[in-house]
Amino acid sequence: AYIVTNCHVVMSDTASDVFPEADSISIFFYGQDTEGVNYNLNEKEATVKATSLSGATKDVTITDLVLDDGGYSVNGEVVAASQSYDIALIKASASEILTLHPNAQAAEFAESDDVYIGQSVYTVGNPQWEGMSASSGIVAKDSEIVYLSLSDDETSTDYNEYRVIRTDAAINGGNSGGALYNSSGKIIGIVNCKTEEDGVENMGYAIPGSAVKRLWQLMKEGSYNVTLGSSSGVITSGVQRAVLPFNYEVVYTGNTVSSGYVSAYESVALSSSYGSLKAGDVITNIRISDVSGAEVENRAVTRTYHIDDTLLSMRSGYKVYITVNNGTEEEVTCSFSTYS
Repeated sequence: AYIVTNCHVVMSDTASDVFPEADSISIFFYGQDTEGVNYNLNEKEATVKATSLSGATKDVTITDLVLDDGGYSVNGEVVAASQSYDIALIKASASEILTLHPNAQAAEFAESDDVYIGQSVYTVGNPQWEGMSASSGIVAKDSEIVYLSLSDDETSTDYNEYRVIRTDAAINGGNSGGALYNSSGKIIGIVNCKTEEDGVENMGYAIPGSAVKRLWQLMKEGSYNVTLGSSSGVITSGVQRAVLPFNYEVVYTGNTVSSGYVSAYESVALSSSYGSLKAGDVITNIRISDVSGAEVENRAVTRTYHIDDTLLSMRSGYKVYITVNNGTEEEVTCSFSTYS
């Protein structure tokens, strides 16, 4: 059984391990997640050696939290974690889950890649670590970019760029990694952060399900070990995704009106030439076929993220085809890059 959560939920950049993923994960389910009833967190003191900058050492007593799960939890392990997407994949035993919860069912992703402003949504998570609960709201913005640091160090300036869905549903600490559902109970995003500036209310964000539903499959197929630097020997886990051999950018934004609905769109054009495709050509479609020639993806491109998300379905040996506004379709050779 696989469980999707945020990278920042299971990783700590202040951990001393070479691999900073959590090595002990306990999974609780709705209705069996009450502290003091289903589990207890007990303080435990330990003595460790601390070394100062001058080289002097001394014994320091630290306090750690130890979990007593009461037999209500299921063990999990991190399969892969990506800081670039703030998404992690946890694996657990399906038989253990079904022993504790015979009626457990996996949540499903929404079939459509697109969400719309005003769409009713629901979050389910563990806000303020007070137990599982839900909140509701709407999609306030269907797609935007935020800058977020996943570091445990609040002074860190190491920020990443994330495409997110904005919602006015109540989101608090502990909601991270929980799903954002539509009114049919389908996943349209994974909640990961909120704006906490003074005077700001109800600005929460979720990693779009259109990326996550492809990304977790990529993670399941295998994580990759990357050595950072020739001599550092620092190793981190990552995921490998396809990269087009040319750049593309938004050259026009507008809207269309149909049956009383307004849809935003972007004209996405090549910023460099490739084969028969020229710089300035507007990309209208992207499709992918597997090694047997069977179609994997085929979609019109009306937003930049349609390209980015679709490429997460690309694998070695697959073929990708780009169509531009003059009707020309070009087979494109992708390279593969590993993202931390």
